[in-house]
Amino acid sequence: MFVPGVHDWPRSDQLALIGDAASLVAVLIGFGAIFVAWFTLRKGNRNSSAATVVALHEAFQAGWRRFLRAEGQERDDAFSDLLNLFEIACGIECEGSLAGVSQELMSRYLRDCLKLIERDEYAYSRLREDACDDSTFKYIYRYVNKRINLKSAA
Repeated sequence: MFVPGVHDWPRSDQLALIGDAASLVAVLIGFGAIFVAWFTLRKGNRNSSAATVVALHEAFQAGWRRFLRAEGQERDDAFSDLLNLFEIACGIECEGSLAGVSQELMSRYLRDCLKLIERDEYAYSRLREDACDDSTFKYIYRYVNKRINLKSAA
């Protein structure tokens, strides 16, 4: 501490050292802030992913329940609704919007649904009938192609 008459003013090399120390502290605080921001964004992304998967799960449960209880045209309409929901889920998956366990669970669910659709004559024919043009169910087809490419790469 500077006391007039007792100490001389700090020398320029001492001031440079104090400035360097202050800069180092500022850099460390900056890195800490970047880490906190990254951690917060990562946590928020995972929470958002979990909420998306829960909402899709509830929608799929209701859709499958409606489909399994319906008959005739109502059954066709219910399955078309399921295909539209499946298209949304495949779009989310293809976009890479999900993270962590949520992404893994959704990917497994979509893969299992695809296997069921491919094996079931009614479901596969409805998918073909409902596909009006190249843009209909484009995310389902992208997901299928992604899955096939991943299998061939493994």
